[in-house]
Amino acid sequence: MSTTIDQVFDPYPLLHGFKESFSWYKDPSANPYYSPLYYLICRIMKAQNILEIGLDAGYSSYMLGIAAKENDGMFYGVEKHEGKARRIKKEMDLLKMPNTIIWADSNDIKEWKWNRPLDFILLDGNHNVRTILHEADLLYPILRNGGIVCIHDIWSWAAEAWREIIERYDLAGQLSFIQNFGLGIIRKKVTGESEKHVSVVDAYHDWKNADWDNIMKTRTGKVEVL
Repeated sequence: MSTTIDQVFDPYPLLHGFKESFSWYKDPSANPYYSPLYYLICRIMKAQNILEIGLDAGYSSYMLGIAAKENDGMFYGVEKHEGKARRIKKEMDLLKMPNTIIWADSNDIKEWKWNRPLDFILLDGNHNVRTILHEADLLYPILRNGGIVCIHDIWSWAAEAWREIIERYDLAGQLSFIQNFGLGIIRKKVTGESEKHVSVVDAYHDWKNADWDNIMKTRTGKVEVL
């Protein structure tokens, strides 16, 4: 028995609004939570140049396209399947989402010439280590400081590439989830971030000592049930 869109979204009340507006949703077996997370990240960081490699059914493309539109930016999509690329282009144009859709295998792109810098990148196309490292080597230099890279399937096909990227690049932090074959999120360092972090930690220690002194001054020494 096939899964319906209602069966996918109904257990997650937060996502009901997305369900109502996602007119071209073709694959209700797709993970319902990562794509709204991409949208929220892009909105919070006010990402304008948003890139997705591997559009497939277009679920995450829709979320990222909305974010690009609301941020007065542009969604860039790379898809090696011609039919999928043309369908998503058509749907985005109908919804007046700002978009540049590129029909290509990412391995054939030797230079990213459509825009720079990038604010947010989602890698979800070919999952072999050589392809993902090629994409990272191509795009990471034009990712702005503080920019975000998300890699899907890091607990399955993309596991080796995820490990290589963590070892290869100078990152400010990383976060991973295990659901739906895994999602990895990394952030590019902001200039002077290390120095700022030291000053924040020092300020926290000063506050912590003052706060403890205040707590000790206000203790009553009593324990009463009222």
